[in-house]
Amino acid sequence: MVSKSNVTFYHMQKHDFVDLVRKKLGFDIELKSPYKLCDFKPAFGKIFEDYLSGFDFWGYSDIDMVYGNINNFITEESLTKYDILSSYQGFLSGPFALFRNCNEVNNLFTRIHDFQELLSDPQHYGIDENNNTLNHNISWLNRCISLVTFIPWIIKSEMSEFTSMKELRYQYQWHSKKYSIKSTALLDMTEVIYYLRRQKRIKAHFREGIYSDRQFERKNIYPWKVFWENGQLRERHSNKQLLAFHLIDMKNDLVIPSDYQGDHVPFFVNGHGIYYE
Repeated sequence: MVSKSNVTFYHMQKHDFVDLVRKKLGFDIELKSPYKLCDFKPAFGKIFEDYLSGFDFWGYSDIDMVYGNINNFITEESLTKYDILSSYQGFLSGPFALFRNCNEVNNLFTRIHDFQELLSDPQHYGIDENNNTLNHNISWLNRCISLVTFIPWIIKSEMSEFTSMKELRYQYQWHSKKYSIKSTALLDMTEVIYYLRRQKRIKAHFREGIYSDRQFERKNIYPWKVFWENGQLRERHSNKQLLAFHLIDMKNDLVIPSDYQGDHVPFFVNGHGIYYE
């Protein structure tokens, strides 16, 4: 354990995590790839419950992120009002989400259909966001309903300018997902939250706070640039303030400054890398 200011680091080897899962969830797992850890994100509240004692909320974050001012998005009011906070507009965010630290929320993952089989399997399923290994069948009636409700949803949403049909199709995919949910077979954590929110069992808030290089590509915005200064993160075109920027595809060939200039020096991110102002 290492403590720095208001952050405490607990170092854990792979076998430690596997043993902890076996202890907390009661079954064995096979962790062949680090990417499989994403499937366990919804269960972190249960797996790490001994570390979370005394905290009101727990959450997860990807490591390929640049953060802005989190307090502008996660307020005292939102923490009081909601049980789950997603940083994506239409579905549960895998890169960053917060969950109320209580038994009901910490065990929501057990509502995912065949969750034990999915977690035991070394294959990655994406159940923290969208189980993309299964066909989500939607009837023609529900497709029509989802299309009719999609237009006003887009108009009143916080989505910035849509510059491509690709982005509209992407957002419609998530919007229509709500109409494929079967209470007897909830396929992933997004469906669990959609269903229980509809039943008024939990309160969840979906707000767009994270941009990514892949998102700019979908929206056909070139060139793009995100600025960080004094803890604030903004997108150039709209000057919209962001909770974070996600380096999804570009991290595999990322230009990073070789001369570190300090924690408080302004910098920007574009399609090529990270640069100082």
